[in-house]
Amino acid sequence: MSKLKVQELESRVAPGYGLFSFLTNLAAQDSTFGDAFNQIVNPETGDVDVGTAIDVANQNGLDVQSVRPDFTLSDDIVISDATANMIMSFFGGGK
Repeated sequence: MSKLKVQELESRVAPGYGLFSFLTNLAAQDSTFGDAFNQIVNPETGDVDVGTAIDVANQNGLDVQSVRPDFTLSDDIVISDATANMIMSFFGGGK
């Protein structure tokens, strides 16, 4: 039987952040991210404009396609502290 690392156990017991709230707060703090987020996500419902998201990603050098025609962000989708810190690091924050 293998032992869990403390960080893995911690993330299983107490996951970090609801994704929708996390991204909404990031959008309020970072105007560049906020502009893109508000263009793609309905701030009231969390509904993602998948077509616009694909267009923005592909305009920035990615070559992606959607696997779902619609998507809704919610706090039922939980990210760990490590993932939150990784996302924040793209915008000059994080630990």
